[in-house]
Amino acid sequence: MRWILFLLLPMMYACEMAYVPKPLTYNRIDLPISIERKSIESDCAWNSVLYDKAELKTDKNNKCWKTIYFKDFNVDVFLTYFPINDTLPLSRLLDEMHQLSFDHQQKANAIEVNSSDLASGNMSLEYNIKGDAATPYQFCVTDSTQNYLRGALYFRTKPNYDSVYPVLKFVKSEMKVFMDSLTWTN
Repeated sequence: MRWILFLLLPMMYACEMAYVPKPLTYNRIDLPISIERKSIESDCAWNSVLYDKAELKTDKNNKCWKTIYFKDFNVDVFLTYFPINDTLPLSRLLDEMHQLSFDHQQKANAIEVNSSDLASGNMSLEYNIKGDAATPYQFCVTDSTQNYLRGALYFRTKPNYDSVYPVLKFVKSEMKVFMDSLTWTN
């Protein structure tokens, strides 16, 4: 009988389970399957198309500062328009954009810079900032002679690159459509 107790005793202790806390999770992100777009007209020398569920808001202090708000994803894209002239040459605007983008270097794992010629005849410059930076995507569109439009994407949550990546990818693709369809009115 003692031998049976001796064999059963370790089995009884083996059945006890240790508590393991569940890891934190993130909200499920449902990206739209079909996308509709609307035309937008700005009172600052540019027109374009935009994701139909995004809102275009104008700054109270400057009519040429706009915000595209993606309500479904809690994302803002801040747009600033500047006319290119002798006081504000393109080189100064591009240097400022470069400086603002590389200010995130401390939090960034990498910064990719891409430039391209758009079908509309405009030129675009994009900064993809990988890592937990406040603005993981910045861009500008210019005709290089008269008009310059800069954009910076901000999440209204703490940046966590892994968890916001699907939304970042979607918004970037929508901003590329926005840039491709951008036309100047002057």
